[in-house]
Amino acid sequence: MKTIAIISAKGGVGKTTISVALADHLARNGKHVTIIDADVNAPNVAAWLGIKEWDETHDVKIFPLPNKYKRCDNPIVICNGEEIPITLEKRGTVNIKNDYQPPHADYTIDVISGDIAKGKTGSGKVVESVINKQPRTKDEQSVTILDTAPGTGYPVLTAISKADHAILITEASPLGLQDLQKLLSIVREKQKEHSIITNYADTNTAITQEIQNIAGKNYLGSIIFNNNIRRALEQKMIPRQDDLDNICKEAARRINA
Repeated sequence: MKTIAIISAKGGVGKTTISVALADHLARNGKHVTIIDADVNAPNVAAWLGIKEWDETHDVKIFPLPNKYKRCDNPIVICNGEEIPITLEKRGTVNIKNDYQPPHADYTIDVISGDIAKGKTGSGKVVESVINKQPRTKDEQSVTILDTAPGTGYPVLTAISKADHAILITEASPLGLQDLQKLLSIVREKQKEHSIITNYADTNTAITQEIQNIAGKNYLGSIIFNNNIRRALEQKMIPRQDDLDNICKEAARRINA
C-alpha cells in the first residue's frame, strides 16, 4: 500500500484539485483508492465529490491536559479547593464513505474526512485520528491520498511522517516560492521522497523557472490557469485538463502506483 501526502505551506494553491485528480487517475487505472481529507479546519473533498451523507461518523476525543500528565494514573485538577473531574473531551469527528461512486465516474473510492468542532483546539489530534482510519491492508493495488491543511505545523508534519511520498504544490508568486522553500527544507530534513508542482505557472514564468531549478529531478510539472477546474468544482465533476492529466500520470509512475 502506498500513501501520498499532498502538501503546501500556502493555502489556495490547488491541493484538493491535485488530490481529486490523482485519485481519479489511479482509480481509472485499477487502483483501490482511499482519499483522506486531513484539512480538518476546512474539509472540502466531500463537497467536490458530491458527498452529502456518510456511512460512519466517529467522535474524536482527546485528553484535555498537556501530554506530560498522561503518565499519571489518576490526575486531578483542584480549582478553588474543589476537585474537577478529568474526562476526555470531544474535539471533532471522523466521517467515512465506503465504495463511493463519484458523479460521472465508473469506479468507486473510499473517502475519509475529518472535521474539528467549532471553536475547539487540537486539530493535530483530529488529523491523527483521521489518518489512523486509513485501511491497514497491504494490497499492492491500494493507494491512500492525504489532502492536507496548508502550513508547516503539527497536522502537516503528521501527514508527512505517515506518507511514502510527498507532493509539494506551490504557485508562481514570490510568496509561493518563499513558502515552498520553507516546506521543502522540512521534507528534505525528514528525507522524504517528494515531487514539486507549480500551479498558475503562466502567471510568472520567471518564478516558475526558478522553482524548476530548485526542484531539479523532483519537478513533477506545471499547471496553467484554466477555468475548467473552477467549472469542474461547480458541477461536482473530476477536474481534467492536459497538463493536470500528465502530472497525475507521471506522479503514478514515480511512486510506482
